[in-house]
Amino acid sequence: MWDTAGQEKHASIGFAFYRGANCCILTFDVSNQSSFDRLAFWKKNFLDQAQPPNASSFPFVVVGNKTDTNRVVGQDAARAWCASNGGYLYFETCATSGQNVDHMFRETGSIAMQHATTSNNDDFMPTSLSGAKGAIKIDR
Repeated sequence: MWDTAGQEKHASIGFAFYRGANCCILTFDVSNQSSFDRLAFWKKNFLDQAQPPNASSFPFVVVGNKTDTNRVVGQDAARAWCASNGGYLYFETCATSGQNVDHMFRETGSIAMQHATTSNNDDFMPTSLSGAKGAIKIDR
């Protein structure tokens, strides 16, 4: 799992981090309209950098975080964005209190595992890792 923190300075390193991913979590701050407005940018950035074999069916999960703050982006707007951009699951969380965080990660992990077992993502998965103490074989 990689967290680029939604910062522009991380946009150029996406290739190294995104390649071979089985799911992408797009997160925005419910108290910040501009972070919500950037979801499309980050989705496109991910797809451009990761180049998944089936981009149209690649699983994204959208998370509205900071539900303990003054909300600017409503659930209806977030769910509408998810529906119009691929029918993505939407979760609301509060990282400060931990509200719904475990549930969101369990569901996202399940989606990622399902995608990993049903997609032909072998182009991006090494069969071994070489290191100073020898090679490690990866069984799939």
